[in-house]
Amino acid sequence: LDGPFADQSNSVLRRYDHPESFIRVSVRDEDFDKIHFDRESDVAAFLRARFLPIFTEAGLDVAGRNFAFLGYSSSALRDHSAWFVAPHKQNDGSLVTAASIRLALGNFSKVAHVPARWMARIAQAFTATRPTITLKSHEILRIPDIEFTKNGKTSVFTDGVGTISL
Repeated sequence: LDGPFADQSNSVLRRYDHPESFIRVSVRDEDFDKIHFDRESDVAAFLRARFLPIFTEAGLDVAGRNFAFLGYSSSALRDHSAWFVAPHKQNDGSLVTAASIRLALGNFSKVAHVPARWMARIAQAFTATRPTITLKSHEILRIPDIEFTKNGKTSVFTDGVGTISL
């Protein structure tokens, strides 16, 4: 255990009222270096036994609170790091959990059956960013997505230039 260290923010941290309910966990060797794989060891078995329960059901207990795996950014994954969250209530009384945060990030049902694609979509929300401006409601114009049908299949067109889709 080391730290705590200040970490650059991301859109998920800025969205919720209680930053103390989030931790970024780095999996490191005893010398604080990234875990190196040894050809003599069954690394897959070690990872399944030691880390799979933490990332799937058990979570991670820190200072009397249980933190559940939430997500990671692409750069955090290369750094062997991931975000965890402890369940907490927002100032409006709503309960925040890892599952509720991921649901609030958007509808990823079209890629939910492909875990790597689904997590890549989730990972975008954990990319380290700095806050810039806050838009007021009158500065936001909601327009319908452009949809087109080709060969009986309907698709949503988004080119990422100038507009942001839900």
